[in-house]
Amino acid sequence: MNDVPSPLLTIDQVVHLLEGALGDIGAWGGGVGGALGGGLAGRAGGTSGGRIGARFGTRHLTKLDGEQRTLQVPRTEQNVRVVRDKFFEGRAQERTGNPAGGEPGPIEMVGVVGSGTARMNPCVIQLVWFDQQVHVTAHAREGLIKQRTCSKALRALTESLESAR
Repeated sequence: MNDVPSPLLTIDQVVHLLEGALGDIGAWGGGVGGALGGGLAGRAGGTSGGRIGARFGTRHLTKLDGEQRTLQVPRTEQNVRVVRDKFFEGRAQERTGNPAGGEPGPIEMVGVVGSGTARMNPCVIQLVWFDQQVHVTAHAREGLIKQRTCSKALRALTESLESAR
């Protein structure tokens, strides 16, 4: 199993998000193929079969991979907006910690992003953003041929932040 800890979610929650995202991709592909071969009925069957097949394959034919990085990036309004809107495309869950009514704590963001070719490899990204640095954890499912999904997602995050400068 994966040896990279999950800072905000449990590993079971990470696995569930990845299974759902890969199931959605399988459903899309099955629906397209089914529609081409059998019209609307084929699309419905293909969508269902594609989702079930992708989830089965995810559980039994892949393993959880993870990677962590700490980036020296100040938590400015512009940087946060780039990560929220450009990298996560507005689909991250976000909260700001506030310990006992004191100064605002770190910003925490969790989301699933597409990585790799055609952004077809889902990756769960969790980040904890302090004043001057962000701690990022990426988890993905990898099959027999490793796609380096986590590394590519973290590289895309770094590139997004560099574009904000």
